[in-house]
Amino acid sequence: MKRLLNIVLTLILSLTVLFSFSTIAFAEGEEVSDEVVLNETATDPTANYVCTVDDKADVLSDSEEAVLLSTAKIQSKLYGLSICFLTYDDAEGKSEVEYTDDYYDQNIASQDGILLAIDFDNRQVYINTVGSAITNITDSEIDDILDNTYAYCSNQEYMNFFVFTLSEVLYAYADGQNSYGENIEYAPIDFGNDYGFIDSAPNPWIPDVPSLIATVVVMAIVVITLLVLHNKNNREPSANEYINNSFEVNSATPIFLGIHEEVIHDFYKESSSSGGSSHMSSGGVSHGGGGHSF
Repeated sequence: MKRLLNIVLTLILSLTVLFSFSTIAFAEGEEVSDEVVLNETATDPTANYVCTVDDKADVLSDSEEAVLLSTAKIQSKLYGLSICFLTYDDAEGKSEVEYTDDYYDQNIASQDGILLAIDFDNRQVYINTVGSAITNITDSEIDDILDNTYAYCSNQEYMNFFVFTLSEVLYAYADGQNSYGENIEYAPIDFGNDYGFIDSAPNPWIPDVPSLIATVVVMAIVVITLLVLHNKNNREPSANEYINNSFEVNSATPIFLGIHEEVIHDFYKESSSSGGSSHMSSGGVSHGGGGHSF
C-alpha cells in the first residue's frame, strides 16, 4: 500500500512539473499566425469616424505614427468607433482627465470613441471613452488594461504601449453593441510587419502565471498533507503497546481530500451590462475612462 501511494504521488508531481513548463512556454507568446481572419463586422459607412495620431511630445517616429493611423482607420470601421492616439508634455495646468476631455471635445467630437493618451506632464497614461465605449468597457477592465501596459511607458516603449493597449481596449469593447445596435466581435489586429497579428483574448485552455503558481502551491499542500496523514495512520505500535495490549483498531474511515483550485486572470471580459462610470466634461459631454501613473 505504501509503495502504491508513493507511485501515485510521484506521478502527480511529475505531471504538475510537466504542465508547468508547457504552460509557461505557451502563455508567453502574444502574437498569432498571419492566417487569422480579421473581423468583418459592417458598420454604418456614412458614420463620421475620426482617427488621429497627435504626437505633441514627439516620442513616435514617422513610421510608427503611420502604422497607428492606418490601424486606427481599419479598426474604427470594424468597431464603429473613433480611435485616437495622443501624447503631450504640457497639460496647461489641467489633470489628464480634464485635458483629454477637452481635447476630445474640441478635436474629435464623435459620439462613440476611444482616446489613448500619454501625459508626460502629469506622468499618467489615460484611456478616455465616449458613447458606446463607456457602456461596453467597465472601470475594472480599464484598470486591468493599464496594469498590463503602463510599464511600456516606464521603459520608454511608447509605441508598444499604444499597440497593446489598443488591442486590449478593443477586446474589452467587443461582445457588446455599437451605437447602431450591431453586435461587435473581437478579432486580432494586424499591426504590420514589426508586430504582426496581436491577440489579446485570453486562451481558456492556458492558465496565466498566477493561476499556475496557485495550482503548484495547492498541489504541494495536498501532497504534504497526504504524507503526514499516511505516516500518522500507518504508524506501527511501539514494543510497549504490543506487550501491554494497549492498542486496538476501533474503525477504519476512508479520507478523501479534494483539491480547490482558484484561477485568477490578469485580464478578462466581464459579463456586465452596467458599463463604466462617467463624468461630464467642461463642454457638457459625457466621458468615461481611467488612468495609471508611470
